[in-house]
Amino acid sequence: MPASLNFTDKKLSRELLKGVKKTQWRQSLNRKGSSYFNLSDVTKKTDKAIFISTPTHPKCNEGFWIPKSVCLFRYENHWSNNSLVRVTIEMPYSFTTQGKDEAKNGGFSAAHAIANFATKNRTDIYCNA
Repeated sequence: MPASLNFTDKKLSRELLKGVKKTQWRQSLNRKGSSYFNLSDVTKKTDKAIFISTPTHPKCNEGFWIPKSVCLFRYENHWSNNSLVRVTIEMPYSFTTQGKDEAKNGGFSAAHAIANFATKNRTDIYCNA
């Protein structure tokens, strides 16, 4: 159903976000260098962390764990269904897989290296997963 894209059931959202402090909820999100995901991307949870699924290819299912305490959250109600909400999760870029890769490699990620290679050699890179 396209109308509920990126929306989550209110009861499920409360369960997934249990333990989030009141001070982490914002009217707008805009920290410099942040990454954004929707609660609909969360596939697992613990009391202190959530797992964000980031599929990069139809046959690839990757993701990462992030502490709830480092995130900020924004919600909005569905325009016609009161049982649905959209929750946007803002997290520091350094907690994403690409951000960790850049930190490990001195600010130069594998994706950046591939993009540079493709640009310099005027080639295309394909995922054959």
